Amino acid sequence: MRTIMRRLLRSIAPATILLAIAPSVGRPQAEALTGLLGSATDFDFFGTWVGVPRGDLKPERGGRVAGVGFELAFDIPGGIGRKRIVPKVKSDTPRGTDCESRFQRGELKQDQACQDVDYKVVKRIRARRDTTYEEEAKVEVFKWNEPIVSFELAIGFSQSGALVARESTTQMRASVREAPSVSLYGNVGTGLLAGYFGARTGLVSLVGGRAYIDETAVPFEGSTFQIGPVLGGVVDFRGLSFFAEGAYMWRDIKSIEWDSDAQVGAAPPRSANLSGPSFSLGVQFKFRDADK
Repeated sequence: MRTIMRRLLRSIAPATILLAIAPSVGRPQAEALTGLLGSATDFDFFGTWVGVPRGDLKPERGGRVAGVGFELAFDIPGGIGRKRIVPKVKSDTPRGTDCESRFQRGELKQDQACQDVDYKVVKRIRARRDTTYEEEAKVEVFKWNEPIVSFELAIGFSQSGALVARESTTQMRASVREAPSVSLYGNVGTGLLAGYFGARTGLVSLVGGRAYIDETAVPFEGSTFQIGPVLGGVVDFRGLSFFAEGAYMWRDIKSIEWDSDAQVGAAPPRSANLSGPSFSLGVQFKFRDADK
């Protein structure tokens, strides 16, 4: 079942991203993104909570704005690592025939090619009284360069809301959309617990903006680029990766565009400072190995 899910996500996730950001890019950019997203290694789905903006808009309910989003990420070749050296003194431990155990016992020669092959049952076939199994081979190549920091680039989409006017005399509301967001991550650590750091930028917009004046809905919109640092941690559990992430985004919409044919009143908001912290919780589905 897990294998089927990975194949399904690998097929539909690039198309989902393209549909989400299509209004923001032209045809040449979309064609370039198609090739880029085809090499994606994992799909992230998350819920996000954004702190109270400092400008003329505030959360409709409570002290934060909630939303959902997703990302496609792929590994950047290279990274920062160190060369592994075969121990000079051979030993009898650890036991095992895998490449890592042989390396630690000093049985491998320096830079010798080695790989582990593991077979897993992915399908059971019943034909009358006979039952056969379809297996899938997973090949893991022993890496002589031990990574310290690996890098990923992620393209994402999120939407949160709603925001309303801070002044109660003005009835207006809008949602906030990131489409697309582009993040660069540096990953530290592997295994059960790992961490990452990085930066995010991209286009952020007010969408579905409406101000209600004399029982008339007056459309408005605005957009700007955001930038800010990102810090998070990842925990692996039963084949899935769960992550928690904190960020602070600077995003100040200097000009809100109102419908020119509408009467918006004497002093409508002309800008929106959406800068502030955010917190996200999500799950990561890895459907492609980084070196394939």
